[in-house]
Amino acid sequence: MRLRWGMGLLSWWLVLLTGCAAGPQVVTLQPFVEAPLAQVGRGRELVLEVVDRRPSQTFGYLAGIGGNPPISSSGDLSQAVWQALADRLNQAQFVVAPARPGAPLALRVEILAVEYRTAGSPVINEVRTSARLQATARNGALTASGEFQADSARRVLTPPGMVDSVYMLNEVLSRALERMLQDPKLAGTLAG
Repeated sequence: MRLRWGMGLLSWWLVLLTGCAAGPQVVTLQPFVEAPLAQVGRGRELVLEVVDRRPSQTFGYLAGIGGNPPISSSGDLSQAVWQALADRLNQAQFVVAPARPGAPLALRVEILAVEYRTAGSPVINEVRTSARLQATARNGALTASGEFQADSARRVLTPPGMVDSVYMLNEVLSRALERMLQDPKLAGTLAG
């Protein structure tokens, strides 16, 4: 009887562990920027450039699950960030244009890192995400720059699926972008 109970428990654990196995997650990020901005654009053209300087398209790994499958980007992250910023800056009455050299009013954003880390063994119980950006605003001879970071840590009961991973990465990237837009030096330079 004891052997049968032990075998049943072992079988249950094997089903549970293999049920948690996951493959690679290839995600598309679409950050949402809701930072309140004053209407300082006054119809002026703002050249916006976004550069992805991350060393890899991989955000991180689902450590401890099925051989550490990666979470990586399926598309051009710089284009998604460009679009989110352009939408928000248009609402501030800027006419946003793609990058070109020599523009008098410009904002350059570099994506330095977007990371996804898991913790817990043998089962993941925490996910940590972070995003780090560098931005430079130029208005004629005036320039301002800064580095902006957002971090998040979440307790989880089960390993995150793709929808949860996308949400957590979008959330932290969006917060970093909002901090950048709310920076008094950058905002003051753009307002001119």
